[in-house]
Amino acid sequence: MLRYQKFAVLFSGVAMLIVILLIFAVRHDEWRQNAALDIKDAWHYADGSPVSIGGDIHYNENREGSVFYSFSSPHTDSRSLCFRSHNIFFDILADGVNIYSFHPKIGGLYGKCYGDSIHTVLVPAGTTEIRIDVVSLKDDRWDGFHEIALQDSAGYIHELAKAHLPAFCICAATFLIGIILFTAGTVALRTNKDMVESMCLGVITILFTVWCHSQIRILHIISPDPLLIRVMDYAAMELIPVPVWVYTASLTKSQKNPLVHTGIALTLLNFILSIVLTCLNIADYSNFLIFTHSIIFTSMIAIAYIFIGAVKKKHVVLKNTRYIITAFLAVAVCAFLDIMRYYIFHSPSVTLMSRIGLFLFIMILSVYEFRKLVNLRVSSRQAELMKKLAMEDPLTGIGSRAAFSAFENSLREKKEGKCIFIHFDVNNLKKVNDNYGHAEGDRFITAAADIINSCFGSSGRCFRVGGDEFFAVLDGKNQMSDYENGIAKFTEEQKIYNETGNSPVPLMIAYGMAEYDLSDGDPEKAEHIADNRMYEKKRQMKSQN
Repeated sequence: MLRYQKFAVLFSGVAMLIVILLIFAVRHDEWRQNAALDIKDAWHYADGSPVSIGGDIHYNENREGSVFYSFSSPHTDSRSLCFRSHNIFFDILADGVNIYSFHPKIGGLYGKCYGDSIHTVLVPAGTTEIRIDVVSLKDDRWDGFHEIALQDSAGYIHELAKAHLPAFCICAATFLIGIILFTAGTVALRTNKDMVESMCLGVITILFTVWCHSQIRILHIISPDPLLIRVMDYAAMELIPVPVWVYTASLTKSQKNPLVHTGIALTLLNFILSIVLTCLNIADYSNFLIFTHSIIFTSMIAIAYIFIGAVKKKHVVLKNTRYIITAFLAVAVCAFLDIMRYYIFHSPSVTLMSRIGLFLFIMILSVYEFRKLVNLRVSSRQAELMKKLAMEDPLTGIGSRAAFSAFENSLREKKEGKCIFIHFDVNNLKKVNDNYGHAEGDRFITAAADIINSCFGSSGRCFRVGGDEFFAVLDGKNQMSDYENGIAKFTEEQKIYNETGNSPVPLMIAYGMAEYDLSDGDPEKAEHIADNRMYEKKRQMKSQN
């Protein structure tokens, strides 16, 4: 069965690889009716002056403007006007007739802008001129049209998805890893408080992935609501420092450090204020971008300071944390480069380097955390095995003295009901050991344990509490009848064992019984009574021999 499972996994992996290769390798030009026509530099204003659609559009004082595209001959094919818009409202007119309007409802939680949206607008046959009336929502260098072309809509969507598929696959894979780490940490947290680090790493991964997803155009194709993607983008970016602070505090044992509390408080305050003021239409998420970047930047410095202090105090061993240092350094440097690219070079792709850092971060720390989880699981199994060994008598396989003590404690916690204690003692063990050796003595003890467990194990629990002493505790519904039936069977099995001649000395086991009321709260009294009765039985057996 295992061989077939391995074959199925291998076959699935190969099939998935082939599908991915086909996505990138197969040419679709043969079935497209018309090739794409890049027209971003063919637009003009009403006065005929040229304008690059990918660049700045001139607006009036009301942030309004119009751009035109003229066909050299009336439009006759099935190509559509395909483009990506960023924070603009607009109307598209073909020869003066409105063929497409884009005025999404914004405000409230969504803020004053919508981010990115993908459009494919079929141009009617016979069209000689396209006019786009634009309203910019904010004074931003990236507001406008991007990646505009005349193309069949299916081909445009395909090329857009193909161009961003590698980044999408990386983000999707890291998001899944984040879910696995968070789930594994949650389960492990029940038994090991240190696994809060795995939970934090999972949350960091999820938030970082959501932020990096925001500029992957596949999401805008899949999601009908670009507003939601924008809100997720800002929320994820604003909240990232919180799990990073918690992770650092747990790792460096600095939970009481004021820097940790201050960093978390500032992050949450920035997040809450951005939501409240945006919902009240006083501000927009983008207005808090400088504060968010400042918090992230200062958090990097403060966390580095805490980490260095923890190393000096030997709260952290560098040898054990080299993976963590490398991973956080990679993502911090890449995030810093993206912030610099945004402010200095005015790059519209604000998550490019961060996606690279995210990939390195996840690959390094995932290996580290998964190894920790595996080691924890192995340690837990070893602990369970050690506990089982401690609770089980190694010679006879029944409960040990430690198990009997734990059972006594559980009886003390109960307030109602009754049980029966039976104390056993094996006669002649010293004689067997002295004359026939300890190996024969062990067989003698094992035979006694097997008989006791056979007669009373099904209606109670049996324990070896000393070299030749045993206890059985009956706690079923019919305790007295179980005791009487057990004693009858107990006597018969001893007789059968002795008749077979398996031991050079007859097996004789003395016993004494006592009933115990659980409301009494002290089982040792009943055990003492059973002990006295056992010794009385022992004396009777010796006098008869």
